[in-house]
Amino acid sequence: MDPANSLEFLARCGFVILPALVVAEQFGIPLPAVPALLGVGALAATGQVSIPLVLGAVVTVALSVDFAWYELGRHVARTCSRSSAGCRRSRTHA
Repeated sequence: MDPANSLEFLARCGFVILPALVVAEQFGIPLPAVPALLGVGALAATGQVSIPLVLGAVVTVALSVDFAWYELGRHVARTCSRSSAGCRRSRTHA
């Protein structure tokens, strides 16, 4: 896929692709979210993409995933503090 086709694809499907890439990156999957964001920035500079719409979608998805990770951490910490042994790591894995 040449760069012109990549930018055209990103202009058409960027509102779906970018949030998916951001979620995958939040989960630790090594996908190229930063180059896609830079490509959308280039498209926004030429007026082909609405930057407020893309930024709103990406920020909403990133904050949602961050909140989910926060709540998961709170739940695990609460569970660990209630158990008698706590959540200590095994010394064999240290």
